[in-house]
Amino acid sequence: MQISYKFLALLAEVTLFNAVDGMVFRKNNVTSHSQPIRVACLGDSITKGSPGTYEHSYPARLQEMLGNGYLVGNYGRDAATILTYIDLPQEMHDMGIPDAQEYQKETKLEAGKFKGAVAMQPDIVVVMLGTNDANSWTQTKATEYVRRYTDLIKLILGKMDSVPKVFLGIEPPCFSSSGTISATGHNCLVINTVLSGLIRQVAVRISGIVENGMTATIDTWTPIQQHCPDLTNSKGCDWMDDDVHPNADGYRSMAEAVKNAIT
Repeated sequence: MQISYKFLALLAEVTLFNAVDGMVFRKNNVTSHSQPIRVACLGDSITKGSPGTYEHSYPARLQEMLGNGYLVGNYGRDAATILTYIDLPQEMHDMGIPDAQEYQKETKLEAGKFKGAVAMQPDIVVVMLGTNDANSWTQTKATEYVRRYTDLIKLILGKMDSVPKVFLGIEPPCFSSSGTISATGHNCLVINTVLSGLIRQVAVRISGIVENGMTATIDTWTPIQQHCPDLTNSKGCDWMDDDVHPNADGYRSMAEAVKNAIT
């Protein structure tokens, strides 16, 4: 039996994207002749799918919903912030981004996630970062968050061969019995009342510099909050695993919000 060149090319593509430092989900339908739309999901442990498995993460659920016409990559990393997601200090220095050495110093595990997302050359980029940035919050940090988030998106766009659509996600609610600091040590007051406005500021800034592209926000906070309106009791929410991480059902809700935004 003769194997077509298109079959071999698609097989090579699937092998390539399972080799990068990230998790790519796709059903192996090698009979398709069209190129899938590539979606890179960048973020922290909420994108990664913690504390569960990759298969329960929102990118994995998103792949199931979108089907074989899409190739979804999970590039979430534990404890990531705007400050620690990138591991390209020299390139940031060359771009004029300040404190490049601080980026390098703060970067911890899974530094290859950013490079893996770039290697995918996605058509759509979904970024969700902020839950971990909310700790030790000040007004100065709010300004830094917007500036550094904008720098991150500029850096991503600068590594793309073509301009992708960029979506900035508003992460799920933070639950706290006091309404301020959660049992996991996160600043719920900032996460629930401040971050969404700052993320929308970043989206507006990026929309002003993206040519032939698109920047929008995705609200994954509201569906979970509407399902579990008592933000003082995460144990009473059947969509949450802990104070900041959804469970499998919560991640499915996130995937639905992302799917509705990007399709």
